[in-house]
Amino acid sequence: MKREMLFVVPNAPYPLSSGGHYRDWQILNLLARIGLKPHLLYFGAGEGGPLAPGTPVEPLCMSVSYGGSRIEAPDRGLWETLTRKLGYLAGLGGTTFPFSYQYDAMNAGRAILETAARVQAEVVILR
Repeated sequence: MKREMLFVVPNAPYPLSSGGHYRDWQILNLLARIGLKPHLLYFGAGEGGPLAPGTPVEPLCMSVSYGGSRIEAPDRGLWETLTRKLGYLAGLGGTTFPFSYQYDAMNAGRAILETAARVQAEVVILR
């Protein structure tokens, strides 16, 4: 029985320019070797936009989707940054690690859920 799977990565696994890119590239190749082609959802990390058509990633995937660019600095100033980071440390409702990239600020959870529903994924792999 064929199962649809969604593989979610923090940024495009191509070009191969960092350890994270190599890791995601290797996972896609390993899945292909055992006969699995996941749907891929990736987020931008300063590349300036979606992957160009025809990259070597496409043959390894059922589909390739761009979830948008993550927001590197979501706060509107020093005070808001301090409030968010101290709120996290004090347990006052901060939901993200204070020094992480802000996927929540660009609503990545919604992008993941919408893509999973669109491709009818039974399994979602988050890296």
